[in-house]
Amino acid sequence: MHRDWLYGARWARDMGPSLDTAATTLSGALAAMASLRADGSTTRITAPAPVAAPADAMTALLDALTATGATVDRTRAAQAMATWPPALVSALARVLSAALDAAQARDRGLAFAASPDERARLFAIGPHMFLPTTRPDERPDFAQAFDVGSLLGDVVIPVPEALRLARTIEAIDWAPLRGVVGPALQLDSPMGWIVVRDGRDQTHTATEFARTLVTIDLGGDDTYENSAGANADPANPVSVLVDLAGADTYTYPEVPSSLDRPDTLPSDRDGRARAGATATPSVSRTGRQGSARLGVAMLYDLGAGNDRYRSLTMSQGFASYGVGGLFDDGGDDAYAVEAGSQGAAVAGVAALVAARVDDRYSAWAFAEGFAYVQGAAVLYDRDGRDVYDSKRTPVLYVSAQDATVNSSFTQGAGFGRRGDATPDRTNMSGGLGVLRDRAGDDRYASAIFGTGTGYWGAMGLLLDGAGDDRYDGRWYSQGGAAHFAYAALVDGGGADVHNMEATRQNMTAGAGHDFSLGILLALGAGGDTYGVPNLALGAGNANGAGLFVDEGGADTYEAPSALTLGNAALETLTDPGRLMRPTVGIFLDADGADTYRRTVMGAPEGNDRTWSQRIHPEAPSERGFGADATGARTGL
Repeated sequence: MHRDWLYGARWARDMGPSLDTAATTLSGALAAMASLRADGSTTRITAPAPVAAPADAMTALLDALTATGATVDRTRAAQAMATWPPALVSALARVLSAALDAAQARDRGLAFAASPDERARLFAIGPHMFLPTTRPDERPDFAQAFDVGSLLGDVVIPVPEALRLARTIEAIDWAPLRGVVGPALQLDSPMGWIVVRDGRDQTHTATEFARTLVTIDLGGDDTYENSAGANADPANPVSVLVDLAGADTYTYPEVPSSLDRPDTLPSDRDGRARAGATATPSVSRTGRQGSARLGVAMLYDLGAGNDRYRSLTMSQGFASYGVGGLFDDGGDDAYAVEAGSQGAAVAGVAALVAARVDDRYSAWAFAEGFAYVQGAAVLYDRDGRDVYDSKRTPVLYVSAQDATVNSSFTQGAGFGRRGDATPDRTNMSGGLGVLRDRAGDDRYASAIFGTGTGYWGAMGLLLDGAGDDRYDGRWYSQGGAAHFAYAALVDGGGADVHNMEATRQNMTAGAGHDFSLGILLALGAGGDTYGVPNLALGAGNANGAGLFVDEGGADTYEAPSALTLGNAALETLTDPGRLMRPTVGIFLDADGADTYRRTVMGAPEGNDRTWSQRIHPEAPSERGFGADATGARTGL
């Protein structure tokens, strides 16, 4: 991307349709992100064939139950399960067999961390590479070879086996089992509970089922207060939940904290911490709802019910040293978290896939398609009128740019570790975070660093398909990147509105700062409205590159600053190294009677014009270009 900016634009443009082909299932989305993590394509890794239906399902199931380490009276178990539908016996045998394969692969991948204490350390430090904690033992120490090595290949994540588990679940015909009353199983094993519950309304409590290996619920309007579909500890290598029907509620036991506020989510038993004068982020240590920590974890909610998901951190499609995902096949769903969730990963692969209808996503930080070091994650929503609400206030994750709002890193965001101010001075390139919404009139709102953004060697993409969308962000937003990063917002068409409600502060709509590339591509012929701050609409700063392209329509540009509409600026004219390297801003508008509103004397832009500009006439490495051309050939 840094060597070929136009390739970077083509790659972003092609990524949405590529994910549409790959990400229709959870296994497909996870395979696509694992491929991107490996080589930048979506096709390098494919899911292995699923576990086939066994010829003798009862024997296969009894063998699998015994292999978990549980105490099984095979005769009594066979008698009890003889009343089950044969399809259920076969389904549980297949899922459990695939789960055991994934558990064994997880253990092989941790050969360098053989002791329980070493595995406990990885389990603890993974999420807290970016999430806050009050416990020193949960913070990674990058002066230690063990912690650094865990990110450089010493941990082998069981991607093929996780994909096989997902494909096995997806290959089973669950429809005949939906709503069946009668079957039940509760069997504890060293790896976690194996649970089957029938089609009546059920409550899965944290007290009953604190750590689960496989849970299958046949229907009903269920409530999950436990961590089914989440690795509870290092000895719980796999956790799978399949719910076949109902309007379900996924939540957690609330334990009020004195630091809770009416406009934050209620705390769990771990409470909140003070971070500065006013911020009180959650320090929850419990992952839920498709949370992989040092293992494999998946939640499948089927039956197209209107479901509600609520958690604090590490939930709703999360991975740390593992592979995690959440799949919901329909309904008007609501997803609420605080941080590190909704398709979020560090040293792992994660996905949240929502099949259709109108969904609402809310979060404070590090969510909605977010990736940290060695992570690749996606939030994929197939269609519907969706709302992506990244909370600006109350402030729980203070922004370094503006302490009155949150530092978001949401809605297609990549984040890396900047080590120049840390004791170990260890820098780490960030991960690849993607949000893909295939279709629908959608709403995106974030604070600082959001909506297609990247920081410190990271990559973030927001890929929106057709629809009349609204985007609101303050700073480093909508294709804004900083410090060796890459960010893109690709909008597939419609009459879109940008930043009519947000406080406009800096760096948006195709802006790159400090050797970064920021891209905004507005495809199709919709008439769009852009309200932007300084450094926007194809702007480069400090050896960065910004690229803005609108393919057509009667567009309106409200740009108060000179450093917009294809312009470039160096922050310093005294550094010979920076003076020698380009800083570039490119603005292209094809077709449409456009309106330009820029309060700059002698501004050169306008309909059917081409122009060049730079902030410092004495700095030839600043290069700003713009073109508005009726009937122009589209493309780059």
